[in-house]
Amino acid sequence: LPISPLFPAVTGLSMDSAADGWAVGYVADYHTGINRSLALHWNGTSWQQVTTSPGFSFNGVASFSPTDATAVGSHQTSRFTFTSVAFHWNGSSWAQAAALPAPHGVPASQLNGPYSLSAPSATDMWSAGGYYTSTGTVKNLVWHWNGTRWTAVSTSLTTPSGGVLTAVAAASPASAWAVGFTNTSGAYGSDQAPVSVRWTGTSWT
Repeated sequence: LPISPLFPAVTGLSMDSAADGWAVGYVADYHTGINRSLALHWNGTSWQQVTTSPGFSFNGVASFSPTDATAVGSHQTSRFTFTSVAFHWNGSSWAQAAALPAPHGVPASQLNGPYSLSAPSATDMWSAGGYYTSTGTVKNLVWHWNGTRWTAVSTSLTTPSGGVLTAVAAASPASAWAVGFTNTSGAYGSDQAPVSVRWTGTSWT
């Protein structure tokens, strides 16, 4: 039997009510190297797939109402070019809302993620990921939305290449956790260990 080159993955889920919510992810095409988004909307009765612009790829989502949702992921403009971005749903379509910033002095091309989204409110959203350093390690960071703009907040955690923060959960602007994994036997090693960092309102430790 032929093997399908398409690999679908659902990576994020958020419900604002029993009649409205989103499951998001992406479909990777191993033949072309191009990802496309997977956006599924729950209307209280069934899941409906929503078409987005080519190159969108979702990793996390926060649903606030039928006309207001935010997602994070990437916009792929060529086979090897990805931009870390946030998307917005206005009730009729998904559109790119903003490119997620890189820390000062770090090229946007070195960003890794974002991989999740947690939103206590529409003016307090957190996403986790990292960026590759010149030595091949990943310096983990977290992005924060304050209702006006996204900022990149560095953490104290550095992991070998392949390890990264993959999930975040925020309770308030002064309390959040992010978790992920690190490779304990070198880059892309087979031995992994869980890691976590905590936001105290002033820093990630």
